[in-house]
Amino acid sequence: MKEKDMYELIDYPKFIRIPWCVLETTEWYKWINSPESKVWFRMYKNTIRKQMKSGLGKKIYDEYYKKGLICMRWKQKDMALDIGIKSKGQVSKLINSLAEKGIIKKHIDKWNNKRIIIYEMGTHDKTVSTNENMHLYTYVISTELDNKVDKFK
Repeated sequence: MKEKDMYELIDYPKFIRIPWCVLETTEWYKWINSPESKVWFRMYKNTIRKQMKSGLGKKIYDEYYKKGLICMRWKQKDMALDIGIKSKGQVSKLINSLAEKGIIKKHIDKWNNKRIIIYEMGTHDKTVSTNENMHLYTYVISTELDNKVDKFK
């Protein structure tokens, strides 16, 4: 199968928009080499951005994406296997770290009478161009600014 056909079938985001103001920071390069970044990029890849016919994807699209939130759901066990981390516990620690830093937000929800966590990656403006603002970008810029202010103290 050609790569182009594969992406159309799976409907992954075709690219990731990272603002220059984020790319130009020292904090970005520190973060990009962290174990958290591996988890974040896999989560980003699995965000729901289009209408699904049924299932949990439909719920996420209808209840989150239509309200301007970019979200995803993925079992931590499956995430660990997919990104080559040995334990679900390690993935859980990395996700909790991302949440503590405000890089993702957790939404407790219900699906098939079970408690689940929907992970919010950022927001979008609900227009045709769907300008997105990932919480990661806000974290990187604010941390960079905090570090610069600390140098003047």
